[in-house]
Amino acid sequence: MARKEIIQILRDSRSLAIVVLMPPILMLMFGYGVSLDTKGIPLYAFDREGSQQSQDLLKRFQSSQYFKVLGTVDNYPALLRAIDDGNCRIAIVIPPDFSRKLNAGGPVSVQALVDGIDDNTANLSFGYSETVVRGFSSDVQLDWTRRRGLSAAPRPSTFLLSSFLFLTVVLATGYLISIIAKTQLAASQTALVSTFLPAFLLSGFIYPIDQMPPVVRAITRVIPARYYVDMTKRIFLKAGSIPVLRQDLTDLLILAAVVGILATRAFQKKLD
Repeated sequence: MARKEIIQILRDSRSLAIVVLMPPILMLMFGYGVSLDTKGIPLYAFDREGSQQSQDLLKRFQSSQYFKVLGTVDNYPALLRAIDDGNCRIAIVIPPDFSRKLNAGGPVSVQALVDGIDDNTANLSFGYSETVVRGFSSDVQLDWTRRRGLSAAPRPSTFLLSSFLFLTVVLATGYLISIIAKTQLAASQTALVSTFLPAFLLSGFIYPIDQMPPVVRAITRVIPARYYVDMTKRIFLKAGSIPVLRQDLTDLLILAAVVGILATRAFQKKLD
């Protein structure tokens, strides 16, 4: 059968050309011609404060390869006109109390206006801008702790405690899955769907939880990795102590108790 197919392909020059030429053409197209990244997105800015810190944030956008700052405006109508005329795909608005809230150590909101004509570019622009602002925020937090004489070094005891609780929940979950699943394949697939994917997508490690829909945010409360990621950020960025992490530690402890009880009962039922 294979010999007949080979003879038929050799006789058919069109099929032979497809078999020989299609793989390298696709490799060249997807390797060099197709890119999921969008660079040099045109950007306008409206700095309502004009302080040194607000300019530092705009310099972050200027230095990013994903944005090209084309200009600044001093009012909202000019900003909206730039978007409507197609002069930019995203606009950044820095509030008038930007530096005051930063120096106080409180949360600060930066407004982003995107052109929704091309939804793919709009989503990428919004995601890239979040990355820039998040990096700026991390640097500001470190500088804020240094200026107040606080140690930004992580506390080993706090980190070990949070890691121990997290691993306890993970081990109890694996124990429960191994009891319920009838085969090794079913156990591995269940673990992939119930632990790895939720921890990867719903823990806040990649996507911010506060930007998720309310239903999804509620689901994240039963994801152990959510609390561990939050505690790790607090420990390494703010030198978080146990009192600061009390809520996350309590939630992890409750999850460990619930999963441990379920696993114990499932094991006893299986023995019976």
